[in-house]
Amino acid sequence: MEDPVAVAVPFAPLDQSLVPVDSVGALGSKCFLCWWILSAIVSALDSIPLLPKILEIVGLEYTIWFGTRYLPFKENRDELLVKVEDLKRRIVGSGDE
Repeated sequence: MEDPVAVAVPFAPLDQSLVPVDSVGALGSKCFLCWWILSAIVSALDSIPLLPKILEIVGLEYTIWFGTRYLPFKENRDELLVKVEDLKRRIVGSGDE
């Protein structure tokens, strides 16, 4: 097996860090591109005759289900908080690592 240092030496001149201005510009252009694509998708979905109203009904039904499932009783709210904390821990990571 080759020495990792010997392999990395030819690529040493290519190791350049991005200037923060370049990073902000790249991030801004990526955000604009995503916004443009998503707006095209939403306008295409909006042009389908019944789809927006169907999606509104589905969203309303989910909101009613969520409210009646998790909000009325303390045990259910505690269950929801445990799920949210678990999700937050999985995304951010625990400080134990």
